[in-house]
Amino acid sequence: MSVGPTNDEARVDESLSDKSLEKLSSGVSLIQVVDCVLNGDFFSQNQPCIGIECKGQEFLKSEAHLSEVVFNYEQVSANSLLVLSDDESKLAEPLFDKVVLNSSIGLVLTDSKEIADLAVKRKICTILLNDSCNDGIAPTRRALRAVAKLIRSQANIPVIGITGTSGKTTTKDLTVAALSARCNVLGTLNNQNSVWAVTRTLLRLNSMHDAVVLEFGSRKKGHVNILSEMAQPTIAYVSSIGESHLETFGDFQQVYISETDVYRRVRDSEIDPKLFLVNLDDRHIRKFFRSNKKKLTSIGSVVTLSRNSVRGADVVGRSVQTYGDNKELKTKVYAETPWGNVEYLIPLAGRHNVTNSLAALSLSMLTGKVSLEDVAVAFQGAQISGNRSEIFRMPGGLTILNDSYNANPLSMRAALDTLKRFKEEDESISYVIAAVGDMLELGEGAPNYHYAVGAYARECGVDELWATGEFANHWARGFNRKDSIRIFESTDELLAAILEADNKSFLGEHSCILLKSSHGSGLYKVGAKLKRLKRGGLRA
Repeated sequence: MSVGPTNDEARVDESLSDKSLEKLSSGVSLIQVVDCVLNGDFFSQNQPCIGIECKGQEFLKSEAHLSEVVFNYEQVSANSLLVLSDDESKLAEPLFDKVVLNSSIGLVLTDSKEIADLAVKRKICTILLNDSCNDGIAPTRRALRAVAKLIRSQANIPVIGITGTSGKTTTKDLTVAALSARCNVLGTLNNQNSVWAVTRTLLRLNSMHDAVVLEFGSRKKGHVNILSEMAQPTIAYVSSIGESHLETFGDFQQVYISETDVYRRVRDSEIDPKLFLVNLDDRHIRKFFRSNKKKLTSIGSVVTLSRNSVRGADVVGRSVQTYGDNKELKTKVYAETPWGNVEYLIPLAGRHNVTNSLAALSLSMLTGKVSLEDVAVAFQGAQISGNRSEIFRMPGGLTILNDSYNANPLSMRAALDTLKRFKEEDESISYVIAAVGDMLELGEGAPNYHYAVGAYARECGVDELWATGEFANHWARGFNRKDSIRIFESTDELLAAILEADNKSFLGEHSCILLKSSHGSGLYKVGAKLKRLKRGGLRA
């Protein structure tokens, strides 16, 4: 088996500020930018838009290279690309006069005819986008996909594309941490994984970067396909496949197709090398791999991983819960890999995070940029995006497992498995409570999914189920233990109950409460308030 070269990071992500500065590779010329936008195929999933016009092309500096992309008049510099929308047209004339006096704008990209006319009047080459797609996406954003793809095409470095129903953000965070031991890494921030967010990330790519780690979100059919086409990953990984965003996908089969699109895109691309990391613990990914193994291995290198020691896996790991120097809970992992064996700690609980760490280790090693020792050291201090498997103790001794950032049936089961493991393996925990909120965007089957996961909580030995939200009664019916169920009208009521529990001796030192829901259900706010009240150190 060949494993590549070796060597001894529309919802939360839409909050990206349009006022930030995006640095570009100096190897991209203004002429290339104009050509890629005029001829780009990133305007719609189904058809190209029409009505794109380049005005004042005679003012374009033929030898100039694009310095940066800016979305604010105050940030422009020589040879920058200034992106303006129609709603800024009223401010354009006086601001243009001010800007032109202080700098030399290389190019303007706009969907406003008024802005285009003003720019050309001031001898600035301008691309005017007369949108005809009617798909709800701003034409300037779609045009910048083509620019981002151009920037990416200039970089001969490893580009990692990570997608999946759950686990992708943690895997991305760990991979960025590992590669940062030796590299200047460009990664998506937190969970900012939409088409627009990844576009913005790629626009920051420059000649100083050694590797790129991108998280691909998939809220609609075609998202991963678009992201893979734009980012052109050299290494592809799908963390897991489960029921999510069914309101927009329609059924699970479409989720399956969308998540595995990253493998197909890399397989069919002209990028070389082609490296595929496959999680054999996920039955849906395993199914895809068995159907495509021959073709994937014929055109690239495949590395497989398993936390459960699936037969034939290249990377395997086993784990135990342990405590760090400050008594904070950690997971110790013993990994056997094609690059050698290694032992490391991750600042996370749960067997699913063992899988995430094995994936991050493998992705990092496949770049050929770091050693196993680099990875092991980096994992210990890795910064993980908030509200994911966070563990802390309250003043009264109550342990909180805060996994409240997001939820779907797959990730909810993983969190319940972790809660079960606490009760079975941690001598200090003898009573566990699952405080849950709605899992959103599950379509018509939502009541059944909540019922099923409620039943799974009972199977995991959860002592009490605390539920809030529209589907609280479905949680309760699935859990089916009347005397051990509490339903709350609001997250504020739930918060008050947790604080009360922390003050009771029985629900204190020996108890753990899991917080888990979809982001829109609001339990993350409860987690944030509890964190402000926690003891001075984890597991104090």
